This record gives sequence, structure tokens and C-alpha cells, in this order.
Amino acid sequence: MEKLTEAQIRERALNKIYAKSFFAVNKLKEILLEVEGVIPSKIGNDILRRNYESQNNEVLVLDYIMNKLKSK
Repeated sequence: MEKLTEAQIRERALNKIYAKSFFAVNKLKEILLEVEGVIPSKIGNDILRRNYESQNNEVLVLDYIMNKLKSK
């Protein structure tokens, strides 16, 4: 098996981060719908809001990593 070049590693890393970001954004949208009451939830509104903030932070971190990888 051949060793990957730096460009190949960067491309694969971007693909992984993009996939994680895609699902993180979808989860964020789902939590927002729960907070707004569109999707019924048995979880209290306080916890839903904290979940939303936490998931939003996850999206921001993944976007930051993706932008750093793209800028190299």
C-alpha cells in the first residue's frame, strides 16, 4: 500500500470534517425544531436550549477546522 501524500491527507481530512459538519448542522436544525415546539419532546425547554447551544458550538468548531484545512 502506498503512502498518502499531504494533499491526499488534507483532502480526506476535509471530507471527514465536511461529513461531520453536515450531520452536526442537521442535528442543530432538529434541536431548533424541538425548542420551537414543532417536534414534540419530553425534554424540558431549559435542557433543549442548552443542547442547542452545545450543538451550535460543535458546528462552529467544525467550521473553524474546515476553514483552517482549506486555507492551507
